[in-house]
Amino acid sequence: MPKVSVIIPFYNAAPYVPDLKQLWGQTMQDFELILVDDCSTDDTWAKLQEFKAQNSDKTIILARNEHNLGPGGTRNYGFKLSSSEYVIFLDGDDRYDPTLLEKMSKRLDDTQADLVCFGIRFHEGEQTYDLLYDKQLLKHIARYNAAQGDASQLDACTLEAILLSPSIHPSPCNKMVRRDFLLAHNIIFPDITYGEDLCWVMHMALNAHRIEIVNEPLYHYILHSDSLTNRFNEKYATSIVELFDFSFNLLVSKGQHHKLYDAWLFNFWNTLIYHYYRLKGNPELQRLLLTKAHDLCVKNKISITPPNILQILRTKRYKLLPKFGVFLPLRTKLKKQYSVARLIQRFNELL
Repeated sequence: MPKVSVIIPFYNAAPYVPDLKQLWGQTMQDFELILVDDCSTDDTWAKLQEFKAQNSDKTIILARNEHNLGPGGTRNYGFKLSSSEYVIFLDGDDRYDPTLLEKMSKRLDDTQADLVCFGIRFHEGEQTYDLLYDKQLLKHIARYNAAQGDASQLDACTLEAILLSPSIHPSPCNKMVRRDFLLAHNIIFPDITYGEDLCWVMHMALNAHRIEIVNEPLYHYILHSDSLTNRFNEKYATSIVELFDFSFNLLVSKGQHHKLYDAWLFNFWNTLIYHYYRLKGNPELQRLLLTKAHDLCVKNKISITPPNILQILRTKRYKLLPKFGVFLPLRTKLKKQYSVARLIQRFNELL
């Protein structure tokens, strides 16, 4: 059994197939390479077959979807084909530090964690910037690990930082995961076109007993102008709401929705308004986004006209409390309620 399964989805990415040879420079070579073509319309499949033939001395598993599944479904297919102790999902058009597989698998060996996260270096043209984990988040993760997977022992602040904060990047590409852990909790990518990675990471964080961090930029993410995140269509608008539907029901299933309700609401409304303006120039998609959001609220009994909304907006109660000491948690809660009320008011105006 190989130590690691490296799973890479491909869709119309023929020019990047030759770049897979960078994996042969990894300092740890005990891995199987699983390449899944998502019904590409270019010659990606032929290039993948050629790559396997040229590297017949390596463990390479090729597969092709019967119909287009998107990145999440394609990763799920690749995972079904895996047989290793650990799995990692990479993208074929990016770059990887030569020590990536060795450092991540060793950290999992040494700590018996369920998953390990590491930093990302973004490349946009000649510019680069790193996404690493700040000291405050590392403290939250330490508290999380001390609870050994019992979320009931954690305060809302720690849960929010790990589950809802963008500080833990939702990309699957900067995480190595214990394969048995994913199987035991049936953690797969949901059938959502955009945002399926965020749901996947949240599902893991709600079930993990231990999360490890290697605070180095070992993954090099190459930003392309034609990436999925830059395509606005009906699926894009629908998926924004679907991912929040998934996250809400996941929190309910784990009994954490009451503790995180205000934080979840803020994320939901803030993200919704952000994407509404991002879709500027496409009123049909804007209307679709608002309609789907309204339907989500009805389904999950989320009020879009709270009875005390005017009082919250008028009084700004959080300003009456100091910004320190025992007052800080309540002040933060009241301020978040005020922010949510403003966003709900804006949503009703747009609706």
